[in-house]
Amino acid sequence: MFRKLTSAYLLLQSFITYSQETTNRIELDLKGDFESFNVLPLTNEGLLIQSNADKATKGQLEIKYDFYDDELQLKGTQSVFVKERTQSIDTYQKDQINYSLIRNKRDYIAIITTDFNTQQVTKIESAYSDEAELSDMKVFNNKAIFKAIERKKNSIIIIDLKSGALNEVAFNFGNYRRGDVEIEDFQVFDDEILVYVNAKNSRKSEDLYVATLDLNGQQKEFYKVTSNIDEKLIKISATKVADKYVLTGTYSKTRSDLSQGLFFAEIQNSKLNFIKFYNFVDLKNFTSYMSDKQQRKIDRLNERASDKNKELVLNYNIVNHPVKTVDTGYIFLGEAYY
Repeated sequence: MFRKLTSAYLLLQSFITYSQETTNRIELDLKGDFESFNVLPLTNEGLLIQSNADKATKGQLEIKYDFYDDELQLKGTQSVFVKERTQSIDTYQKDQINYSLIRNKRDYIAIITTDFNTQQVTKIESAYSDEAELSDMKVFNNKAIFKAIERKKNSIIIIDLKSGALNEVAFNFGNYRRGDVEIEDFQVFDDEILVYVNAKNSRKSEDLYVATLDLNGQQKEFYKVTSNIDEKLIKISATKVADKYVLTGTYSKTRSDLSQGLFFAEIQNSKLNFIKFYNFVDLKNFTSYMSDKQQRKIDRLNERASDKNKELVLNYNIVNHPVKTVDTGYIFLGEAYY
């Protein structure tokens, strides 16, 4: 039973800290034979610097990876060749392995896998429509998974990192038009892909559907989570707790892409146990980071809205993190940024 909600925020302010201490640095030769330098930090281990040759040779472009340790000392260099006129579109990192998505203006795709520990670089090639935008890359069990959008058609793309085989999973269902169905996000759990699909009912209403796929793209389930709610779900993520999925994220009542509150939902056996919405203003200590003057102003605005039977809303950009379970319920951890 849902008994208690605890919210925690890391309110990030934009600031720069300057240090007078001497630090290590890497100097890049911008007049050399390579360009388009991309720095890829690896947690507590060091970093990769990816760069492209400034000219292709016989239709092949060299992509170079320099391996630096946490003292910024060069430990090795490896190169791989891809088709010319390509660029790095997306990256994903896991267990000190970096995956880079490379594309050109045709249908060419390459995924470069760089293992920081072994300094091994491998490449797999595939093909997909150049009119489609690929984003949100995730990798699990030698499968690279993307969200794809092409002419308002939303789909999930799965590329086998051993064979290069590509599988497209499209979501067209019910009486919804192609432009009214949007993949909000997806996650991978234990060989299962959870896809969050928003289906627009009208200009002011949309419902959330959840599809579950295996890593080959076979659809296992597809079910409706909400039904004609006023809130627009902005950010969505799930945490698996025993045989349940706990969905958390943020919402807006004004159809804005800025968040105005939190929601919690629980799904079990493909059914919604509950969904609850919490306005930021109603959360205890949410405004504690503000000055006393700002807090008094928010309190006055909230009182005026209540007197008019309205709800005061504050708009934030929120990055949400996996839910933590405690004896009394769940803890949501998010970062508000400006």
